[in-house]
Amino acid sequence: MTRTRFHVGFNEIGLAPEYRIECFGDLGGAREWLAADVANVAEDVEDAREFDAFLDRLDALAETDLVGTHRVDAFEFWIRRTEGCTCPCDCAERGVDCDGEHRREAAPVPADNTVEFFPVAVTELPDDEDHAPLLVDPVAARIVRAAQVCDGDTVLASFETPRDRMPVADYFNDQYTARPKSYDPTCGCGSCATMADHEGPFVNLGDDNPWEVCDPWPAVDLVLVVPARQLA
Repeated sequence: MTRTRFHVGFNEIGLAPEYRIECFGDLGGAREWLAADVANVAEDVEDAREFDAFLDRLDALAETDLVGTHRVDAFEFWIRRTEGCTCPCDCAERGVDCDGEHRREAAPVPADNTVEFFPVAVTELPDDEDHAPLLVDPVAARIVRAAQVCDGDTVLASFETPRDRMPVADYFNDQYTARPKSYDPTCGCGSCATMADHEGPFVNLGDDNPWEVCDPWPAVDLVLVVPARQLA
C-alpha cells in the first residue's frame, strides 16, 4: 500500500545534513521533531534570537504550511512530504508486527556531496511588454530543483526543452514569491490535478503568484530563483 510520510531534518546552507533524518507518519510528530532540531541548534549559536522567533512562528503554523524548507540564520530546517515511502523499519519492539506509523530513520538518499551541474542555458529576460521588469538582481539567481525551492525565494523561470537543443530559461511574465505548501491533487484548485500526466513526486510552491492558484511542479524539475537569503 502506498504511504505518505514526512522526512524531517536540517543542514547548514550549502552542506549535506550532518545528523540522521527522521521519518514520521504524521505532521504532528514531524512538527515536534523539527522544533526540537531548531531548539538544539539554537543552544550552540551565539545569538539565538532568530531561532526563538522561528519557534514562535512554528507553533502557529497550520499543518499545510509546515512542509517545505525554512531558513533560519545559516541553517535550513525542513519537512519533506514523501509519497510511497520505502524507509526501512528498524523498530525492535514491534518487529514484523510494526504498522509503519512510528518514527524511524529515513532511508539515505544516494549522494556523493559534489556540486550538481545543470546543462541548461540561462538567457536574459526578454525585453518586451509581456514581461514585467525584474525587481530583483538577476546576478543573484540560482538554478535549483523544485524540491529545493525555499519559502521566500523569488521564482523567475522554468526550463523548456526545445527539440534537439539544451533546455533554455523560460521566464514567467512576472516574478513571484514561493510559499511552499503541501501538494494535494484533490485540493480542487484546478492546477494540482494537471500533474496527473507527469511523473512524481511533486511539490507545491504555493499560491502567492500572479495566477492565485497552487503552483505544482515535479520535484526534480529545474527552477531559476533568487534565494530569499540574497534579498535580506
